[in-house]
Amino acid sequence: MIEITNWVMNGVAGEALTTVELCLLETIKRDDGTEKQDVYAFTVTGEHATTAYITEHLQELLDAHKQEQAIAELAPEAQLKALRAAITKAIKLADIPDKVALGAVALFPVWTEGAEYKMGERLSYQGTLYKVTKDHSSKVGWEPTHASTLFAIVTEVQAYPEWVRPTGDGYKKGDKVTHNGKNWISTYSDNRWEPGSLGWDELK
Repeated sequence: MIEITNWVMNGVAGEALTTVELCLLETIKRDDGTEKQDVYAFTVTGEHATTAYITEHLQELLDAHKQEQAIAELAPEAQLKALRAAITKAIKLADIPDKVALGAVALFPVWTEGAEYKMGERLSYQGTLYKVTKDHSSKVGWEPTHASTLFAIVTEVQAYPEWVRPTGDGYKKGDKVTHNGKNWISTYSDNRWEPGSLGWDELK
């Protein structure tokens, strides 16, 4: 059972509240019939700072506060792992646009040896965000900094695989690559020219 023992609402009369300071008493019945009581104090902000929302979602708000407390008590590396797990559970990292993801690189999984990576996945390596450009099983020597055909650095501009000189079939018409800091689209089939010369248009 959760009981609100005190709350203070901060805001302007007639306008939306900015914060609500809550003090809660939680009573939990143990298996032996005894009761355990804990007091929690925290602040609710933003769109959730309304009496209607707080009343309806009291357990949810308390659970979120407990999770924040538990994470705060962990060592930094364990905190990051717990935050990743909590955020992955709440949202799909795959749905975050690149521009937003660049501000939250630490939330993405770190490249590891022996992992199965699918095209389009994003991961971090040495503090940089990469996008997988080809399905593969990772191994030593294929780190994102050494395997430009498997990864593309994510930037605010759409990330494409780094251009490499073809040794077999050339690039198809419509293929997109990155070269010399710019993005290019092939205008020919079996294209073997270097972007910036014949056969390529720069993508703006």
